[in-house]
Amino acid sequence: MGPPGHPPWDRLASFRRLPSVRLFSGALIPEAFTPDESRVITVFEDGSARVWDQSKAPAGNVLEGHTGLIYAVAISPDCAQAITCSVDKSLRIWDLTRGSQTRAIENLPAGVWSVSYSRDGKQIAIGLHDNRVEE
Repeated sequence: MGPPGHPPWDRLASFRRLPSVRLFSGALIPEAFTPDESRVITVFEDGSARVWDQSKAPAGNVLEGHTGLIYAVAISPDCAQAITCSVDKSLRIWDLTRGSQTRAIENLPAGVWSVSYSRDGKQIAIGLHDNRVEE
């Protein structure tokens, strides 16, 4: 967060410009900052996501595995993992240090529109395209 009285997007002003972004077209919302604000994840039309890390140049890891659009990204409170969810009816859990997939949950009953970690990082909640919420 920015200083008191400043909107939360003020933190974007301090995030290092990422010249590599110009090399990629089709970047989509959503994106998510890690809680420590050292990295941001963006998603792309091809079902991939990219981790932009302020300590690496020009960019961090590419997260590939979904076969459809990614609708949401959540990052664990400890910044160690991320979850992406997709219209392809899957969730994928990623190790952000290695940039590798650690688990995939596929063949869900509907596409997944939203995902969130609990504050302690031990549970996730997902919102399905058919208007259900699951834990």
